[in-house]
Amino acid sequence: MEENKAQQTMGVYKLSLPPLTEAFESWTISQSKHSNLNYTWTIQNFSNLTETCYHYSPAFCRCDKDNLKWRLELYLNGSSEIWIGLKLSSEPVNGDKIMGKFKISVLNAEGKKSYSKTSSGVIELKANEEYERLKIGRNNLLKYYLPGDILTIYCEIDVVTNTVDFSGRKGITQNTNPESTLIADFANLLQSQSLSDVKLVVGKVEFPAHKIILASRSDVFKAMFEHDMKETKSGRVVITDVKPEVIQEMLHFIYTGSSQKIKEMADELFIAADKYALDDLKKMCEITLYEKLSIDRAADTFILADRYNMELLKKETINYIIFHGKDITETIGWEEMTIKHPALINETLKALFSSKEQLPISK
Repeated sequence: MEENKAQQTMGVYKLSLPPLTEAFESWTISQSKHSNLNYTWTIQNFSNLTETCYHYSPAFCRCDKDNLKWRLELYLNGSSEIWIGLKLSSEPVNGDKIMGKFKISVLNAEGKKSYSKTSSGVIELKANEEYERLKIGRNNLLKYYLPGDILTIYCEIDVVTNTVDFSGRKGITQNTNPESTLIADFANLLQSQSLSDVKLVVGKVEFPAHKIILASRSDVFKAMFEHDMKETKSGRVVITDVKPEVIQEMLHFIYTGSSQKIKEMADELFIAADKYALDDLKKMCEITLYEKLSIDRAADTFILADRYNMELLKKETINYIIFHGKDITETIGWEEMTIKHPALINETLKALFSSKEQLPISK
């Protein structure tokens, strides 16, 4: 069984104006934005892998707008050595060049990096191309770095996304991407309930809101308020099929574009986002559901992905079920799925039997 963990951070380098800028009438400083992704691939019973062949980790992504997918590959060169490499397994949607650097390491028993391989500076990362690999003698690895017969591979990827220009003249500095208080202002507007003109009513709980903001973010609310419907006349939108805490979080997203509790309620939040046509929130929930895939959650995630046509999540969940078949088939969720959703069981079996390629070792 393998464990995989991914973390991603978005950042922009801090601006520090060089003293020399004051000596010129005008100047521009360009800054690179970057995105970091750290990924851990843990392979148990490593010594049982004796064949000369490739093994691949499940696809993992940066979970931001470009959805670039990556895989680690493990090549066993007979009994002498292993090679560990990184591949970009999807093309960028907009066709832009992907520039970045990466580092692949093997972790020892203390979780510290032992063997490591770093790309030679910032390079162009192209889909399905091979880059410099980490090569390790197999016997040396088994003897010193695999306590419990576990191989842990740690990958760090730093991708340059774009640049931000800062320009100015003597005594004047202009940031072409100024930090805004807009999000904070809208969050305060929701919290203060100032000038609200509609209420979302869930049971005994009422959430004051603003028609213009709801309509600008959701086509469903827009159609509701533009026509002579009872919600427009009464100023009340009664909701009977969504929990109050889910509506509260949905409103937070509508006003701020972010969600603070998405990890806790991704399933229910996705359903609410689908009901009110909040596509960005749906995408965020889909990514979170993928990140939360586990033995116990696999069946429920599979059912949800099928019901709401989340094809990418559905495909990844099927792969996950295939990799962890024995453990998942013993869960209560799987037993219920066999009774209520037999077609999904059949779909999983078809995917298993029709696979012609070497399956990834597992997530």
